[in-house]
Amino acid sequence: MANNSPRADSSGSGSAASQPSALPTRLIVYAGCPGSGRRTSLCAAAAVASAEGEVRFRWGAGASACEVVARAHGMGPAHQVEERALLARADAVVFVVDPRRDRLAAGEAALAELREALAAVGRDPDGVAMVFQLNKLDLPLDGSGAAHFAEMTGWRGEALGLVRAPLATLRRLFRSGRCDYAETIATAGIGVHEALARALAPPGASQDRVSAVRACATTRSTGGG
Repeated sequence: MANNSPRADSSGSGSAASQPSALPTRLIVYAGCPGSGRRTSLCAAAAVASAEGEVRFRWGAGASACEVVARAHGMGPAHQVEERALLARADAVVFVVDPRRDRLAAGEAALAELREALAAVGRDPDGVAMVFQLNKLDLPLDGSGAAHFAEMTGWRGEALGLVRAPLATLRRLFRSGRCDYAETIATAGIGVHEALARALAPPGASQDRVSAVRACATTRSTGGG
């Protein structure tokens, strides 16, 4: 049976494809504050075990197929020069949002730093396609739910650290001039393919195109085809 999954092939972090790809290449940068799930999201989208460096994989089928080159951003001062070079030519950014109330300020700071980095390489931060991946939506909205979540999962930290902000708050805090949103639970692989598909969708995509993106992401996440 033919494989209709949008992603047909991948190579692990830091590795290059064995042969040059004839497909068009799209560079996607995964950003967010530490602990937001940047690398977890990238690994889930690319179906690789780790993402310490560059990850390449095929996405789509037929005329819409492309080779995605993805890398996590914000991995420390030692990577700043390389990361800025990537931002200078990135096709889109997937900004992974940590919705925990005690991490919102860190997320806002990471977004401000990203915008500054884009401006530093001559990009208009509001002109770069950006998908805000609202992650960890399995976390509860209130303290009682956090305590139950901690008990059920065996989490041993402070329960209040598990409380997440409502989606409306996240959309208000995290936005840019050209953005979209995806709701995810990256550790379970839920929604990460739609986030990437939205990053790869053309500007001003019609509702039909958005529906096709969702169908494509669903097919890939279930391994259909």
